Amino acid sequence: MQCSKQRRLGERVRGIMAVFFRAVGTAVLLVGLAACSGAQKTPDAGLLAALQQGVNLGDWWTDSAGSSVIRPAHHPTRDDYDHIRKLGFGLVRGRGAGHRLAEGHAGRFSDTHIAALRDDLEAIIQADLAVIVALQMSDEDKLTLFRDPGRARALVRDWVLLADALATLPADSLVLELLNEPTTEDAEAWQALQRKLLAAVREAAPRHTIMLTGAHYADLDDLARLRPVADRNVIYTFHFYTPHNFTHQGADWGWPPWRLLAGLPYPADTERVAPLLDTAPKPARQHIAQYGRETWNRPAISAELSRARLWADQHDVLIHCTEFGVISGAPADSRTRWLTDVRSTLEANQAGWTVWDYAGRFALVDAARTMPVDMKQALGLP
Repeated sequence: MQCSKQRRLGERVRGIMAVFFRAVGTAVLLVGLAACSGAQKTPDAGLLAALQQGVNLGDWWTDSAGSSVIRPAHHPTRDDYDHIRKLGFGLVRGRGAGHRLAEGHAGRFSDTHIAALRDDLEAIIQADLAVIVALQMSDEDKLTLFRDPGRARALVRDWVLLADALATLPADSLVLELLNEPTTEDAEAWQALQRKLLAAVREAAPRHTIMLTGAHYADLDDLARLRPVADRNVIYTFHFYTPHNFTHQGADWGWPPWRLLAGLPYPADTERVAPLLDTAPKPARQHIAQYGRETWNRPAISAELSRARLWADQHDVLIHCTEFGVISGAPADSRTRWLTDVRSTLEANQAGWTVWDYAGRFALVDAARTMPVDMKQALGLP
């Protein structure tokens, strides 16, 4: 029976793959798929309600062990899912790493690992939470997609396998996000690949809402360059960590000067950052001074985020901020003020949100999984 099932699935994958790499216009294909029997035309109303307030699970299915058994330090448990729901969130977002789902680093997604991922998704849904599952790859692997057509075809193939396995989970509780932060700056190349992925996943999961994103690191500039598709059961996502020198101060990854920054306040102006200039490492002082000159405050945040609303109105589409947050080492009062301003501005712009993150390096909760009262207030939680 298992072999027969695998043969049928393999035939289905090959059939879908043949469709998506023929010389048929993707837009025409998407219109046809939307009209297929069983396809859902727009996101479920209950799902949209759940998508208003969410939290990222951080290091969920993204550890380097490459095993569905070994969990990272912050991998949440069923108790965590229940706790997240009690905090007032309606949604969690988790990134599933391709190497965790594969038999080997570049191997085909494994039925066993997909089944383990599905178990986690079912536990989340049982906690009365909606869930976004976003595919994650290393930056190098993502860039390889645009250098090697074979790797791009393999990604489409793997997404068909994954979507087929998840398609029976409730469409009002599960959202599929095709790729987290595509990395490439070639917006046209990413858009072409994303449309192929969308068509493949839509065939395998006709009822589920799918999240689409801009190229590079999915920021507002990347969203502005994205052209919407004909499929209406999609939501367009972006990330917001502006200004990065504040939100990533002290980070030991990414841009090297972040490691030298500490104590940066929000709101900020030249007067507020002046005391830091005498004690900060010399290489950091120019960046601190520049941060002060930029005068980041609520009006500046509002001006930035209004760009997403203008783009959504122009194209008559739904938007969602799938990541925003401040590293836990930032000054606590400044951190809660930034989160308050960003969260409330997103809501004013009719954008659902998923804050980064539950218990990782941007943790909202402490080691005992307790959320401070001021953090709850910043996120508008009861």
